[in-house]
Amino acid sequence: MGEILVRKWQPGDDLSAITALLHRAYAELAEMGFRYTATWQDDEKTLQRLSRGMAFYQKRGFSIVSKADWKSTNYESVMMNLAFGDPKLR
Repeated sequence: MGEILVRKWQPGDDLSAITALLHRAYAELAEMGFRYTATWQDDEKTLQRLSRGMAFYQKRGFSIVSKADWKSTNYESVMMNLAFGDPKLR
């Protein structure tokens, strides 16, 4: 399957690929009627959400396979959001 590389998100990284990953990761929940932001967001919303904290993603070859971001609310707590990742890799 290949090695998985963890990278910190940087401006200029492929937003469309990250948005598409989120849509795939949340598709099953969307089909059940849940309307999480990741089920419908566009690239602009992806950029907005990535920019509000420290974001990382995992890549295998040329494919982005998962994403996580940390949003520090204060010095004592950090909030982490982890996308489910590509359903093909579950």
